[in-house]
Amino acid sequence: MNANWAIVYFSTSLHKITLVKSLLEGSEIDAIILNKQNSVYPSLNFEVNIELFVHSDNVIKAKHLIKKNQL
Repeated sequence: MNANWAIVYFSTSLHKITLVKSLLEGSEIDAIILNKQNSVYPSLNFEVNIELFVHSDNVIKAKHLIKKNQL
């Protein structure tokens, strides 16, 4: 990932990551999901995080929205 992007949220649940991504995009913050989980053997994913990145200019705003919405 480019140095201009930073992780603002991570989870083992794709559902939670997608929810947070939608929240951020609804506030005009571009977000990218990086899913490192194995789709062939899902049972091996219980400790593998999915990461949500935003541009470094939006990190503070994104973290504030996540905290405000208790996610």
